[in-house]
Amino acid sequence: MPETGRGLRPLPLATMLRSCSLQQRVNLSDPQAKDMLYDSASIRRFARIDLLHDTVPVETPIRKVRHLLEACQLTARMFDAVKALFEERKLLLKAGTSVDATRIGAA
Repeated sequence: MPETGRGLRPLPLATMLRSCSLQQRVNLSDPQAKDMLYDSASIRRFARIDLLHDTVPVETPIRKVRHLLEACQLTARMFDAVKALFEERKLLLKAGTSVDATRIGAA
């Protein structure tokens, strides 16, 4: 059980699982996953992180949860379960990469 006053406050398991799921879907490293949680409102919304009230997971907890999921062989099983739910609803889910679509005017 985490002790009060020692380090960062633990994040809910659901938040960490959503963060790891996003990390896998868009092929992000641990530092990139943390940065995307700060930079992207849509990713924060999916992870259910509110910057006014919640903390964003840093690299170490993201890595630890990812390694735990991999060690227990749960990553693929979670993706298969989500994929089955999407297929049941006639939706499509694939892995991909995040693209910055910012438009910059040229001189």
